[in-house]
Amino acid sequence: MLFVILLYLDIPWDIDRLHKAGFTDLDMPFTWKRPGPNGGGCLRSGLSSDKTFTPPKHWGYHLVESFVNRQWMVMAPVFGRSGEYLELHPLCPLPLIKADAIIHSMRNVLYRAEIQSSHVTGLKVQSPSIVVAIKEFRYRAGFDQERSNLSALRRVPGSKHIAQNFAAFSQGDRDFIISPWADGGSLCDFWQVHDDVGRESKLALWSLDQMLGLVRALYALHEELPDAGNCRRDDLKPGKILYFTVGTAKGDMGILKITDFGISRFHQEANLDRLNMLNMLTTTGATSPSYQAPEAVASKAARSRKYDVWSIGCIFLEFVIWLVQDWDAVQSFANARKSTSAHAGGVIPSHFYRSDKDDVVVHPEVSKIIKTLGRIPQSAPNTALGKLLSIIKEDLIKINPADRIDAKGLCNQLEVVVSKAKSDPVYLWDSRY
Repeated sequence: MLFVILLYLDIPWDIDRLHKAGFTDLDMPFTWKRPGPNGGGCLRSGLSSDKTFTPPKHWGYHLVESFVNRQWMVMAPVFGRSGEYLELHPLCPLPLIKADAIIHSMRNVLYRAEIQSSHVTGLKVQSPSIVVAIKEFRYRAGFDQERSNLSALRRVPGSKHIAQNFAAFSQGDRDFIISPWADGGSLCDFWQVHDDVGRESKLALWSLDQMLGLVRALYALHEELPDAGNCRRDDLKPGKILYFTVGTAKGDMGILKITDFGISRFHQEANLDRLNMLNMLTTTGATSPSYQAPEAVASKAARSRKYDVWSIGCIFLEFVIWLVQDWDAVQSFANARKSTSAHAGGVIPSHFYRSDKDDVVVHPEVSKIIKTLGRIPQSAPNTALGKLLSIIKEDLIKINPADRIDAKGLCNQLEVVVSKAKSDPVYLWDSRY
C-alpha cells in the first residue's frame, strides 16, 4: 500500500528511504507533525507516535500534504462479523461497489449495498462481492442504543433465528451498522412471493420448524441474556421477521430471523406508568399498532414479556391462514379487523382486539377465522396446525397477560407439535383432501 501511494505521487524510488527507516504498510496511516520555529516537521507512524520519518527536502510541503491525504485511497477497512465497532477517518474510503438508499425514515436510512468480499472476514463465498444492508442513523442516541442491544444479543447462546450484524462504524458525524442482507425480504414478502407454491407437507413442516425457531429466539431474548437483564422485543410483526436463503444448505428452504433491535427494551425493572409508556411509543417510533397487545393502550401497568407472546400469536395466526388458504385471505382478515378511526399519523390499525365501551375483547374476526380454519382438513383439531390454532386461541391471544403462557411454555408446546408432525405425515398435512 505504501508503495502504491508513492507511485501515485510519482516518487516510487523513495520507498527505499522509508524501508531503511523501518517503515512498512503496518505504520499506516501516517500523521504529519508540523515543523516548529526551529523546523523539525516529520511523519508519525500510526503504530507509535515515537516512530517518525523526516521527509527528504525534495518532497516539499505540498507533496507531504498529498502523501498524508492520498494514503487513505488504499486504506479501505476490512470488517469482521463479530459486531466490532470502527471509527473511520473522514477520508477513509468504504469498500463498496455500490449503495442504493431504499428506505428513508425520520430516524434512519437503509441502504442495499454491495461490499467487496475481501473486505469482510470469514466469508465462504466465491463471488467478488456480497450484498449487505447498511443502516445509517440520523441520531447518535439511536445508534448507541441499537449497538448496545446487538452487543447484548451476541451473548445469547445458540439462537440462529436472531439476525446479527457484521459491524458498526462511524465516519465523521455519521453512524452506520452493517448487517447481512435478507435476500428473501420480510415474512410478508415471503408470503406474497411464495403464494403460488403448492401447499404440501414439506412447506407445512418447514413453517412449523420456523415458528418453533422464532419462539426459541424469543425465549432466548426473554430469559437467557447474561448480565443484560431481561428483554422484550416490543415491536414484533411480520415486517421485522426476515427471510434468508443465502448461506443455507442446498435444497433448504431458508430461515426466518427476528431483526431490528433499535426499539427492543432491555430492562432490569420496568416500572413504567401510562405516561411513560405513551412517551416511549412516541420516542421510539413503534409503529406496529396491528400487532400491539391490548395493554399497550388499555392498561396503566408496565408492559411485560407477555406482550411479545400476544404479538407472536397474531403472527402465527396469519401464518396458518396463509398456509391453509393464501395471501388474499391474510389481507381479507386484516381488512375485516380494521378500526373505524385512524390513530396518530393517520394509521388505521387492524388490531386483534376490539374496545367495546369500557371493555376490551378479542376481536370477533379472530374467533371467526379460527372456527373457519378448524373446518378445513389441513387445520382441523386433530392436525398439527389445528393444535397450533388451539394454542393461539387458548394461550396466546388472551386479553389478560396473566392468561398467556410465557415463551418457555410456548416452546414446550410447539416442540411436542413439531415432533409429532415429523413422525406422523397425516397429523402434519393430510394430502387426501
